[in-house]
Amino acid sequence: MHFTLGLCRFSSTIVDIGCGCGRFAHHLRDYRFKSETFTGSTLVSTSTTKMLEWCRRNFDAGRFEFHRSTQASKVYGSGEGASSYYVLPMVDDSVDFVFSTSLFTHLLENDLINYCREGYRVLKQGGSMAMYCFCINYLPPTYGSRHTFRHTIGNAHVDRCRSPKQQ
Repeated sequence: MHFTLGLCRFSSTIVDIGCGCGRFAHHLRDYRFKSETFTGSTLVSTSTTKMLEWCRRNFDAGRFEFHRSTQASKVYGSGEGASSYYVLPMVDDSVDFVFSTSLFTHLLENDLINYCREGYRVLKQGGSMAMYCFCINYLPPTYGSRHTFRHTIGNAHVDRCRSPKQQ
């Protein structure tokens, strides 16, 4: 979709913040249409060491670079050496497209601001940024009582007032 909308090209430098297990890197790695393949580079950031190790084993280092986020998180249990501000390991104005899928759904306001600032910092002039999240006003009826985000912490809506590790 990002390619068809013109947000990036097959030669673009792309940053996926909060890639998890590299679900979108998988599509870029294996994409083939006629004679077109993804020839750009992708930097992806994930929160757990286990996912980071899996991604590094399953994607070629020539096109894909994986980094562990140093963002402190009570919910996801960032370990020793975690910081309160995450800095993308990219120089300013070096990226064509920055995106995340549902990362913002799991962040408090200061963390959301952090990722927006970092995404904007590395984005080239004329580049695009797309951050996807749940729309709490129109949750699918199939969610039932899941993901209601009925509590608030500051300006953020959350499922629980306490992190899972505290319960």
